[in-house]
Amino acid sequence: MLLLGSASAHAMSLTWTFQDAYFHDKSSLSGSFDFDADTDTFSNISLNTQDGRRIGGSHYTSVIPGLSTSVSIAAMSLGNYIGVLLTAPMTNAGGSIGVMPLLSTEGVLKRFFGKTLPLPKRFLVKGKLVADAVSLPEPATLAIFSVGLLGIFSMRRRKQR
Repeated sequence: MLLLGSASAHAMSLTWTFQDAYFHDKSSLSGSFDFDADTDTFSNISLNTQDGRRIGGSHYTSVIPGLSTSVSIAAMSLGNYIGVLLTAPMTNAGGSIGVMPLLSTEGVLKRFFGKTLPLPKRFLVKGKLVADAVSLPEPATLAIFSVGLLGIFSMRRRKQR
């Protein structure tokens, strides 16, 4: 019965990875991040873009709070930004989610009249995010397994007497 007490529900993040993500200038977006849909929390961000015709490549390691949600990823790095809109929300079930072509951009941040504004330099034309769900045993499955182990243990004990 000790196993029953250890089966507690907890939030779990999944690692989402960009696959086949290309900008209109033929450069690519790659990398991954962890996302917990229960808490809308990002972690372990590592996104990379290749040098293109209008903008150099960047390495993004943090997201912009408030702009990054289950349907969008926004990040800044040394005056550059990336904004990716998704066709469906990320969940803890994993799966494959497309990026919204032409609405997902990378560009530079410029100050105009005291405000910092994003100026797009290239647009994603293709790509998807992929995550594999990690299956966790359900509490009922753990209970049945525990009862089975307890039964085997008690039968062996009886035979030894």
